[in-house]
Amino acid sequence: IVGWYIFGTTEKQVGVYTYEGELLTQRAIEPYTQFAYADLTGDGVDDLAVIYLNLTEKTSTAKLLSLGDKGIIEVGIVKLDPSVSAYSTPVFSKLSDNTPALYIDAAKGSGTITEIIWCKDGVLNGIYNPETPELSLTFRNSTVASGDYNNNGIIDIPLPELLLSPAEMAESDKVFYSNWSEFSGTEFKTVSSAFMVYADGYSITVPENIKQNFLVIRKAEARTRLFYSYNPDKGEAGDEIFRTVVVTTLEYHKETFENSGYTELGKTDNLVYLAKITEDTSYGFTAETVKSMFALIE
Repeated sequence: IVGWYIFGTTEKQVGVYTYEGELLTQRAIEPYTQFAYADLTGDGVDDLAVIYLNLTEKTSTAKLLSLGDKGIIEVGIVKLDPSVSAYSTPVFSKLSDNTPALYIDAAKGSGTITEIIWCKDGVLNGIYNPETPELSLTFRNSTVASGDYNNNGIIDIPLPELLLSPAEMAESDKVFYSNWSEFSGTEFKTVSSAFMVYADGYSITVPENIKQNFLVIRKAEARTRLFYSYNPDKGEAGDEIFRTVVVTTLEYHKETFENSGYTELGKTDNLVYLAKITEDTSYGFTAETVKSMFALIE
């Protein structure tokens, strides 16, 4: 299997060749934007998945070729979202029901979507529905990539969810959870909800049973996030539960911060991540609780 640029254009082609009896034979040739070599049909032999975004015709497709003992057979072709501008490298994984699947992140407008294709009962399927092209199930207004968030071998997609907030809060101050979600082939299931601070490279995972009772206030210039209790029925903020702060290693003086009630959550070569628990203990939060919720974004 060989992929190459066509001379003088941005178009690419991928060819499938067999070599037998000192004879090299071209068996298939396809235009492509990305391709992947993986066993999507589950027959123990890798297949060729060809992703092709045709910017001229404003179409995008995924074609699956089976390369088994019966020769090269087209398993199927599905439409993808044609309004994307570029694809990342496809990732071979599986759906939450263990069906082999291919995940392809794509740039769409100011954000990102994740295309998913899989084979079920010999039929190629895709998450994109051409009958409702305006509905992008996996769209997020950021460049956040999909990935195996909980390390269980299944790709998770960060679906955004707006945090509840008082009506008077400015739109620019509102923040989102990332609901890292697995796809079963029919529906998404959230495996973890996290507040992602990409600017400073960390996340705070929030327990599912209390995530609607948080209000997060950003103080970006101070590299601080304030976590308050929140009553969604009344639309009112309560007391501060804890705060996270990021300082440079040059600014960090351990005794000074410890004497001010801060606990170190983690650090890199250049940054130190801290948290401070306030007097409000209605959720039973401790420094160790917040530390268990904290993670660096790799």
